[in-house]
Amino acid sequence: MRWPPLARPAAIVVGATLVSLLLAESALRVLGAVAQAKARTRLESSARTADGVRRPTVAFIGDSNIYGLYIENDADTLPKVVERLSRSRDSIGVFCTNSGLPASPSWAVVEQCREALRLNPAAVVIRCGINNTWTLPPEGGLGWLEHSKLVRFLRLSYYNYTGKRGAGPAFAPDGGTAPDAAIRLEGGRSVFTLKTRDGAAAPFESRSSPSLRSISEIVPRYREDLLLMSKLCSEAGAKPIYCTYLASDGSTYAALGEVMRQVAAEVGAPVADCGAVLTHALTRPTADEPQADEETLRIARRALLLTRDDHPTVLGYAMEAPLVLEALATAQVLKSPKAASPVDLWGLAKLKIPVLRLAGASGRFVEIEGLEPGDTATLWLGHAGTTSFKGLPLPLDPAPVRSALGRDALLSAPVGPRGLARVAIPELPPRLFPLLAVAVVERGGKYGAARPLRSMPLTMLRPR
Repeated sequence: MRWPPLARPAAIVVGATLVSLLLAESALRVLGAVAQAKARTRLESSARTADGVRRPTVAFIGDSNIYGLYIENDADTLPKVVERLSRSRDSIGVFCTNSGLPASPSWAVVEQCREALRLNPAAVVIRCGINNTWTLPPEGGLGWLEHSKLVRFLRLSYYNYTGKRGAGPAFAPDGGTAPDAAIRLEGGRSVFTLKTRDGAAAPFESRSSPSLRSISEIVPRYREDLLLMSKLCSEAGAKPIYCTYLASDGSTYAALGEVMRQVAAEVGAPVADCGAVLTHALTRPTADEPQADEETLRIARRALLLTRDDHPTVLGYAMEAPLVLEALATAQVLKSPKAASPVDLWGLAKLKIPVLRLAGASGRFVEIEGLEPGDTATLWLGHAGTTSFKGLPLPLDPAPVRSALGRDALLSAPVGPRGLARVAIPELPPRLFPLLAVAVVERGGKYGAARPLRSMPLTMLRPR
């Protein structure tokens, strides 16, 4: 049989291409296996006591609420606080790993679960679901090829290339990017390549929903993923532990918590119901609590535990940890748990409520006292009227002052030493006095959408 003139070269090219692709796939898998083996070796050595006894490993998986998105010190994240607390109650305690990644929906957390189980943990603590509200489950894509390391590598390389051309920020080769970094391309598709606190980069693809998805839309897949994680844990001999969100006062968080409790009851798994911490805290005074209306106190108490975009603060994680520890004791992961001497973290918390006053000999300054690092304060000037500021209805009409100043009647009040902000009242025509000023203070951490803490009106006569 004679080959057509170009058939032999074409066959050689196709064969060489397939062999090259197989070699590239194999190389990437080997490199990935080596990286994972190094990570496992490092983590397993960390799990042993000084005399070589291996502590039970507890793997934490989930989204930014597990990762500790705004926590600078790794020791203040939920897994490490639980680890530290366990060793104060138990002679051995546990060793905790953190595989959580910001922006992870439940189907991405399933993959975290598979990877975490390679460490042979005694238990897996699961918290996820909120990112299901803005992302869509993956489509079929390339079918079985989606499991290829080479396909993933080429896709991430493409995203890096488009990022350098201006479509978005390029990712570092090791996945070391800002926790919330993503490249958005056409059709709302994104690839996240983030690095866990206790592992290598873990890329996953996400599709943004055109609008926020309702609870009824996300519950079926959410239940399915929670049940799958329980099944994976059971097959690996690990105890699944479900952990509700601290931000339980939002309807979506509350609904997710209810689904999680139902699934936990169905599979017989313990629940660390951290949402109960917030419910209790919002009605319980802190130490030396100042006088203020109940709504202001509620917002200020909440800001001690949660950032503006509902991520736990250092205090929030510290108050969640005992509930997780109790769930580990219920799962019999702790060998001999002892009752710890109670520490009233909420009683140690100091609550500051800002106050507004005129200052200076001639009354030409406005001072805001009682601010905290991360607070923002804004002063609005104007005559009696009605307007709004970030959704707050305020008795204020800044138009005349804006006309007199030639700019917005909005003055920033930077927080100075000892939590004091001072703003000078600009020169204004006498006809604009008496002047109504409204100071709006926002609190909740360094990041995220601001939450108004307090709106304070002040009537100013004409400065002397």
